[in-house]
Amino acid sequence: MALPLSFLLVIVLELMCSSTIINGQRPPSPGYYPTSVFPSSSFYQSFTNLWGPQHQSVSPDQSSVTIWLDRSSGSGFKSRQAYLSGYFGAAIKLQPGYTAGVITSFYLSNGDQYPGQHDEVDIEFLGTIPGRPYTLQTNVYIHGTAERNIGREVQFQLWFDPTADFHNYAILWNPREIVFFVDDVPIRIYANKSPDTFPMRPMWVYASIWDASSWATENGKYKADYSYQPFVGKYSRFIVRGCPAYSSQYCQPVSAAPGGAFGLTTMQSQAMQWAQRFHMVYDYCKDWARNRALYPEKMAVPFAFLLLIVLELMSSSMHINGQRVPSAGYYPTSLLPSSTFYQSFRTLWGPQHQYISPDQSSVTLWLDRSTGSGFKSINAYRSGYFGAAIKLHPGYTAGVITSFYLSNADQYPGQHDEVDIEFLGTIPGEPYTLQTNVYIHGTEEKGIGREVKFHLWFDPTADFHNYAILWNPREIVFFVDDIPIRIYTRKSPNTFPLRPMWVYASIWDASAWATDNGKYKADYRYQPFVAKYTRFIMRGCPAYSSQYCQSVPAAPGGTFWLTLMQRLALHWAQRYYMVYDYCKDSSRNRSLYPECWMTSNRASIREREIQSINH
Repeated sequence: MALPLSFLLVIVLELMCSSTIINGQRPPSPGYYPTSVFPSSSFYQSFTNLWGPQHQSVSPDQSSVTIWLDRSSGSGFKSRQAYLSGYFGAAIKLQPGYTAGVITSFYLSNGDQYPGQHDEVDIEFLGTIPGRPYTLQTNVYIHGTAERNIGREVQFQLWFDPTADFHNYAILWNPREIVFFVDDVPIRIYANKSPDTFPMRPMWVYASIWDASSWATENGKYKADYSYQPFVGKYSRFIVRGCPAYSSQYCQPVSAAPGGAFGLTTMQSQAMQWAQRFHMVYDYCKDWARNRALYPEKMAVPFAFLLLIVLELMSSSMHINGQRVPSAGYYPTSLLPSSTFYQSFRTLWGPQHQYISPDQSSVTLWLDRSTGSGFKSINAYRSGYFGAAIKLHPGYTAGVITSFYLSNADQYPGQHDEVDIEFLGTIPGEPYTLQTNVYIHGTEEKGIGREVKFHLWFDPTADFHNYAILWNPREIVFFVDDIPIRIYTRKSPNTFPLRPMWVYASIWDASAWATDNGKYKADYRYQPFVAKYTRFIMRGCPAYSSQYCQSVPAAPGGTFWLTLMQRLALHWAQRYYMVYDYCKDSSRNRSLYPECWMTSNRASIREREIQSINH
């Protein structure tokens, strides 16, 4: 089983290099900058007006062009030549404010040559409404799939404001791959795996601004509003470097990396990993609702992915033995932006027992003999990642519940769903108990809970710690400081919450059951009992959002299943800190918990698998 030293060194280097990508939101250096390597051209050297000439202004030195859309028309331009391959780019500055329904684009196509059966490679900026970012959509169509509505969309929300200044966007297309670049950072690779799934016929370079109200913004929810016209797109620094359609056979395709090599360098790959981990919001290959038969390229599993599994396996195994906290390898609290209190919440009850900091970054709730307090999210959600950093009250807190949870009880009284993180108060010398729970269709009213409880590996009263619930159509995952501590899997619609829920938090008196089944009650000689919340993360699909709103995944890269590092961290938390699991309670009526019949078998399989890793 011994591995060569050189292989282990590669693993160490990979892990060290990868870790630099995780910290911060600044893009890492790709190490190669095509926009500074390839010369730019003037507008009329490479392009000509295609449509809407009255909505197009070329600068006197021909270095830039401005196109605009109003109620009468949009505008577009097209390259003078078709190309077999090449690097095609432009610096673009987008319109700020209300741009819903408007598409600003830069793309390759042969639609004029092959109507109904054309190829196309797109960079499209999907207009938006104030307060929400633009979406950059990359897409590839082959042999008329656009006409059949078979797109290969991968979407991003950028790490800068594309309306504040010009930024460089480019498409590299050669016989092996298509690479999409933003400011020289590769954000997507589309590889040639088959002639049936890759464009090989000559294409022209296009740019345009037009009204796509029927689908552009949240699947057509928001339309172009011409009270904000004109909508303006500005283009500059044109790079058109390729092999023309009828060039010599000796014309060499442009490569994505320096030195003429195909594929990406290590630095470019790491930069792309950063872009996809932090800023990719949709990938058609990870959309389980798509018909996989229409996307044969989705079926291939690259060797690099298999190698990643091996690397995760090896790097994770060292953390299981002992009490040291293992790395989960993925840190949602550092990836997902936080919101202020009033951006996401409103007071629900007990306003006189609630203090919101001046900058709205935190809220303090307290319970005394008169009342407790609680707050509720402004929106309901149908999936998402919901978290907060919480600091609990020290000392005697028996009978007191501090909570962060999802529920639709106001919408469905007596038949509601609920997903709970609850801190059960305690007495001095005894630890807090963190209780996770899931109720479906009124099981709370029937006293049918699905409790799994933990004693934490730190003192939750000494400082703030991050607690979160991830809920998507496949599973619910509970996190503590980014370590998954419990997964509740959807095995049946009857045992999984699928209706929209709001996010709540509260502090209240549950003396009847909270501490040792009601043995210890709330003692108001110790009042007030205080709970502090900050770093609110509310990243989800609102109840009535577009069908294209993508559920937040549990793992990096948009995957819904935990990585091996996350599974090993989960195993660690459950082995050392889980103190109760309803599925293992022999006094429970198992007929009320059908999901448990499968759970124990799967758990034993996972247990044997991880034990075999350690040995």
